[in-house]
Amino acid sequence: MPKSLILLLLFPIFSLSQTLTGTVKDSLGNPLQNANVIAKPLVEKQGLKFAIADHLGRYKLELEEKVPYEVKVSYLGFKEEI
Repeated sequence: MPKSLILLLLFPIFSLSQTLTGTVKDSLGNPLQNANVIAKPLVEKQGLKFAIADHLGRYKLELEEKVPYEVKVSYLGFKEEI
């Protein structure tokens, strides 16, 4: 059975910020260093945004305002999560 990724998204409650931050961990709660986090825009003429998790599994994405995204996380040897 492949291991699963857990993607934690941290949103400021009253912020209109377009910064998406979070932590990538495995199903045991261990941070996944160098995990790939990709935000694919759901509208045309917008570019992909990506980040690589640091040694604590943390990432930060700067996203365009009012553009919907699909966020995917991948890590070698793990099942991809959306």
